[in-house]
Amino acid sequence: MKAALLSSLCLAGLLAVSCSGKMPPPPPPPLETPQAARALCKSLTGELRAQPASGVQLDEWKNAQLYLRKARFFLNATDLNSNILALASRELNHARLSLAAIRKDRPVPLVKGQREEGYYSGIDGSYQPYVRYLPRAYKKGRSLPLLIYLHGYSPYLNLVNWQGIPASLIALAEKKGYLIAAPFGRSNTDYQGIGEQDVLAVIREMKRRYGADGRRLILAGSSMGATGAWSLSARHPGLFAGALMISGRGDYYFWHQLERSQVPAWKQTLIDADFAGSQVTNLCALPIFCAHGALDDVVPVEEARYITSAVGAVNPGLVYVEVPEGDHNIWDPILKSRPFRDWLATCRRKEPGRPTPRAGRPLGIKGAFLSPFVFILADEHKTSAGTPRFRQAVIDWFRYAKAMPRVDWELTASSNILQSCNVFLFGEPESSGLIRQVLERSPVRVTPDSFVVGGRVYPRSGNGLYLVQPSPWNPAKLAVIQCGIPWGEGTAENHKYDFLPDYIVYTSRFDDDGSNTALCAGFFDAQGRMVE
Repeated sequence: MKAALLSSLCLAGLLAVSCSGKMPPPPPPPLETPQAARALCKSLTGELRAQPASGVQLDEWKNAQLYLRKARFFLNATDLNSNILALASRELNHARLSLAAIRKDRPVPLVKGQREEGYYSGIDGSYQPYVRYLPRAYKKGRSLPLLIYLHGYSPYLNLVNWQGIPASLIALAEKKGYLIAAPFGRSNTDYQGIGEQDVLAVIREMKRRYGADGRRLILAGSSMGATGAWSLSARHPGLFAGALMISGRGDYYFWHQLERSQVPAWKQTLIDADFAGSQVTNLCALPIFCAHGALDDVVPVEEARYITSAVGAVNPGLVYVEVPEGDHNIWDPILKSRPFRDWLATCRRKEPGRPTPRAGRPLGIKGAFLSPFVFILADEHKTSAGTPRFRQAVIDWFRYAKAMPRVDWELTASSNILQSCNVFLFGEPESSGLIRQVLERSPVRVTPDSFVVGGRVYPRSGNGLYLVQPSPWNPAKLAVIQCGIPWGEGTAENHKYDFLPDYIVYTSRFDDDGSNTALCAGFFDAQGRMVE
């Protein structure tokens, strides 16, 4: 059943543009048939099965795994026309060249300029892309500052169709001698949750592979990327030497025109943990340059005025430039402007002051998505009653994070997978011994008819439960159970997990933000007591 289940969860999509870089020599002509492309993909997969021990060969091997993943993505397209076949051929050629480089006795050649590379994300076991740029002045052993470019939002972003690095930023990097890294950010996550983890992972890769200077990290983002730059800067005070935000927003409550008091306390906790507007004191020492077009009809200029006013009250060095005739796309003129160039020259990492304190682990169910996890169909019987709900949970993650999660079935899940991962269990306690083990130590009980939370009783019929607890198989890990009706049918795919606290009993109705209406919700403190 496990093999059939895994097979049934394979997903594909129509693709448009790949932003891979090129390695010499020139690529061969595109493969003429899908059969030839699939045969080459299978052959390269086998030849690249053995992982090098370390060094640049290992890095190139990870790149090759990304290229193969992209090639499979193309080859699974429902309309495998000649254009898509050509793109698959290009990715297979990148993998072939990586394999040739790995096999040579001499060092892997350094490719300057723009190139797409891959790293392994242990979170969901996927190979993730980023685009890096090495200026002509780059030499191994020389530590250069790093510009981290955060792309904007598009509903069409996926593994092979996402934005590269703007030409104006490349020109700046060449002139100033900067490295550039453009994380994928799992497409449209606002660079929160696993999107934030992607950015941090790419920074680590650039430090390790290319010696990027960790004291000179500059965040730069436009639109959704600017929102991410606000969020990342506030959540990691002291990490960055400067942040450039163009045409973005930084405060959730102002964005949605809400008074904070209008939002339930448990939602406030989740919002405040992610958005810069609730953590302005963390930005008191960071060099910030914010720009916005007065005629922006995508993100109103009032968004920038609001967040810069709030942050400027604690950070008098903040620079805000408003372009009177500017619309949403003011990236190029800002990068070429004298005020920005003068600001960039002054960027130095500073002590952040007194950062906003955080809980010991990431808040809510989302926290279980930030380290290695597995989705398990929680059903100890040989039935498929829970398969549609489980399949939908897997698809939800794929649409959110643009990668398949690890998946397993209760009867085949090994003790190693239970002990080494955060475990998500989708099912009911009557048919799952694993769920019953989690509930044994939980203050939440599930009876045949009810969810019982802190003495309060809610009917199971027509409702659902999400709950995170310390894992009974490894107390350093988390166990998450989801019972009853599915979660999040009213949410956008890129905001699927925004409003999942430590525990929630919810209905099939939706709040204005699209999340299921809660009957009760809250968090556990360090002693495991419920806090709403």
